[in-house]
Amino acid sequence: MAEYLHFSRDSRLYMAKDGYLWSIPVLDGFSFSQATNASEITLNEMEDASGRSRRGRKMFTDSLSAAEWSFSSYVRPFKSAGSKSATNGRADSSANHQHAVEEALWVAMAGQNVYVPGTGKFQHGSTGGAISGLVITSQDSSSPGYTVSTTTTLAVPTAASGTSTGVTVAAGAGSNTDGTNAVITVTTNGSGVVTAVGITERGTQFDTGNTITVDAEAIGGASGDDNVVLTVTSESFTSDATDLNINFYDSSRASLGTFDLYYVFSDRSAGRLLYKLENAVVNEAAIDFDIDGIAT
Repeated sequence: MAEYLHFSRDSRLYMAKDGYLWSIPVLDGFSFSQATNASEITLNEMEDASGRSRRGRKMFTDSLSAAEWSFSSYVRPFKSAGSKSATNGRADSSANHQHAVEEALWVAMAGQNVYVPGTGKFQHGSTGGAISGLVITSQDSSSPGYTVSTTTTLAVPTAASGTSTGVTVAAGAGSNTDGTNAVITVTTNGSGVVTAVGITERGTQFDTGNTITVDAEAIGGASGDDNVVLTVTSESFTSDATDLNINFYDSSRASLGTFDLYYVFSDRSAGRLLYKLENAVVNEAAIDFDIDGIAT
């Protein structure tokens, strides 16, 4: 007779990443399993002088397959309570920001993001990531060097040429200066004022806070005109009072972010059973909508 009974309704699922835990509500029907890989070894010997030979085959287990896991959770958005401390389990340092119970899993699927406990947000790791946004930090308010409005496509970075310093990337508030392979568009009016900035190719190895300096000559200005300075945002996750945005701009990697999953059976300390799935990744995600029920 079993000493303890474990009910699926009392089960809990925790995701561990970067030294922090997320509790993810899990519905019935979750599963995890691990198969084995086997190889068949055959023996075919020639006859010896007496006419005898050894022939046969045998299966050997030579490795373990990667464990496969699956579960469902309700789509449950919520607003953060706000907190000045990163250790009390609050979702965000700001109050009333939009969040989702499964957001950490989406972020892990979107790239190699790391958690920033001081803000409750995620950012790219030490090698940087793709550009998710650009903000005009400074520009020439008006200059006689510009005569007509124009839209210029620029590679980031662009080498200096003649008196133009090209397009350069600096650390700014970010730590990485290796940003490359990006393509942006800069639109200026006839007075040299930048009216729009677009992103054609988002590049790699950029950090939030990096600055991109565009020489005035590269966008139709004259030598001596003020340069345009753009500040980079490079993150897969943004949350504010209006919405929660998770993008996949930085998902084209050989490997995505890994984390540990803990399946905990029983809500009591006595007889508690725990399974750990180490270095897990998200392979596939789907959303099921129900007219009469809650989406999962």
